[in-house]
Amino acid sequence: MFTEFDVSYDAKKTFTSPILEGTAPATTPAIYFGHAYGSYATVYADKLFGPDIKEVDHWTEVWMSAESDDICGNDKYSIGGYCTFSRPLGNGRANCCTNWGKVMSFRALVKNSGKDSSVNSGYVTRQGARGRYGYWLNGSKKQNVRTVLKNAKKVKWTTKITRDGSFYTWVGHSMLESGKPTTEPTYKSLRDVKFRRLGAFQGFRVQKGAGWAEGGGIMRKIAAEVQTSNEWSKGRVCVAKST
Repeated sequence: MFTEFDVSYDAKKTFTSPILEGTAPATTPAIYFGHAYGSYATVYADKLFGPDIKEVDHWTEVWMSAESDDICGNDKYSIGGYCTFSRPLGNGRANCCTNWGKVMSFRALVKNSGKDSSVNSGYVTRQGARGRYGYWLNGSKKQNVRTVLKNAKKVKWTTKITRDGSFYTWVGHSMLESGKPTTEPTYKSLRDVKFRRLGAFQGFRVQKGAGWAEGGGIMRKIAAEVQTSNEWSKGRVCVAKST
């Protein structure tokens, strides 16, 4: 099992922390996202393909899948009005929900028009400052803008991104549970004009962003795969490493 989302190295511990959910031995590794405008954990190409490979130019498609919770309304890992991972044993209770909500995303780090960039999948919990609904991200498009995602639990998705900038997202699907999907995607965006010049693959990143630094996000069942055209591709299951 690939375990190189080492958040104790890639991110500040107060912002992003590895956790184990459930009771031993049936525990699930996950990543907790706390109070910050942006917090993330990253794994780079050299961890996937070998120490001498910093980027992969011959990729054809990437797959990303995760399950996440928005727990800002009842965060057992914090107390008070801020979600700061002050109760790592899970014996707290905090309500840190703010205006603007949060973005929970899974990103592939790639070159775009020659510059370092990323292509993402995931969702936004709140439209505008106080909107009731969120929406799904599929390339540069907003999908299903009347989706209730605030304080939603066990939100699953799988996204495939191809080199020509096409995005395919299956809502409610987990690669760790079911492998790659065989049905039609929930959302499809072909040759997204914003991403038609994708270059070398550089890594994966799981991330939480928030306009007012809202914390209280969890991501688990993280899986990713890179496919290349010259058959030295590596598929990996990615989880948070508890250190």
